[in-house]
Amino acid sequence: MNEDVRCCRALSRFPKGPSPFDRAIVLGWYDGPTEGLVRCGACKRIFRFVALDSVDEDRGIRIYSLAPMPADSFERLIDALSPFMTPSWPMWVPRWEFPEEADRINIDRLVDDLIGRADAPELAITTPGLLEEIGDARPITASEAGQVHDWVSWMGLERSGAGA
Repeated sequence: MNEDVRCCRALSRFPKGPSPFDRAIVLGWYDGPTEGLVRCGACKRIFRFVALDSVDEDRGIRIYSLAPMPADSFERLIDALSPFMTPSWPMWVPRWEFPEEADRINIDRLVDDLIGRADAPELAITTPGLLEEIGDARPITASEAGQVHDWVSWMGLERSGAGA
């Protein structure tokens, strides 16, 4: 592991600072990424991210959950999509356009299978962009992941911007 690169394993102890993630594949978008996969630049762990809430809509600061994924998840998705489109890094937002409907159905099945292999979320983070600064990070328990309805309050934050 490169000692100069921040690692995802330190987020809960030292949350504020540069993002440890070096690549993202975005599978959902609404005024910014809503779900997909991210890779830690230091240890190469893969996480499924899901947007939980918006802290500051004007600045685009969101709360995301991070759920660990099997180590091969990122490469499997790249390998499946690459015949149809060229990856663009550091943040790849694949266009969901395929030559045949059967291709789209097969890719949808693969994505569903990959996402289904994610563990329960282990962290919630605040950030204006998954590859940018991390504002805060907090561990999530399995029970919290299914029960919290106000993620902004749960993080100990106040909502600001257009959604306030």
